[in-house]
Amino acid sequence: MRAETLSPTGKTGSANTPTQARHAEVDLFALGRQACAKRDQLNQGKGLFSRTRQLQKTGAWVGPRDAVDGWVNGEDVSALGGLAAVIALGARVVITDDATLAQAATAQGMRVWWRFPFHRDDDRALRETRLLRAAEQTQVEAILPTPDGEPMGLDTLALYARIRITVNTPHLIADFSRLGHRLAQMSLTMGADQLFGPVVAERALRLGDNANNPAMTRREASALLQGAGLIPHERTNQTLVENVP
Repeated sequence: MRAETLSPTGKTGSANTPTQARHAEVDLFALGRQACAKRDQLNQGKGLFSRTRQLQKTGAWVGPRDAVDGWVNGEDVSALGGLAAVIALGARVVITDDATLAQAATAQGMRVWWRFPFHRDDDRALRETRLLRAAEQTQVEAILPTPDGEPMGLDTLALYARIRITVNTPHLIADFSRLGHRLAQMSLTMGADQLFGPVVAERALRLGDNANNPAMTRREASALLQGAGLIPHERTNQTLVENVP
């Protein structure tokens, strides 16, 4: 039987690549509806964003000083002197795919975003193993899919839906600096409910040297969430404030 795959318009065609073949005969729209139904049941239709900054392994911060969420990559924790040290420096979120570190960070009051690495040519068995491992991390606040290389649209959207359906996590994050704004917004129709990336008070027009600037303003973040049918909320000092453009 010839393998079929969905196009962005919902039409089918021949599967010409391993990525297409892996998604043969997948009803992406049905997956999206199922994923969004589960998300909305968990979060009452809220969509989240916050201003963030990153603690680097040198101890320097990158991002706005008034950011609410200070985060650190799990692989940088040891270089910074351990969890107690990064907490003392002001980090409150750790991004990791190390279960031991995730448990330790949770025990010390940090919020954990579980990193879910993926590549467009991952085989099915690898994806399923990562899904099962993510589902075991019951202490994490969110799942953060992180593409290795350029993400492919249909592959990424199918993955977001599968994560939301499979993993009982409060939040599923769309990293718009890695996915791009369009794919990030589309992932919001596949079960994602939180935007992650540089959110700024103001930014210059995307022209010339600024053409590829991934940053978005609060208004743009709110509009992106609202366009996906979610009620925009901004995290401010551990609380959520409705933020509608």
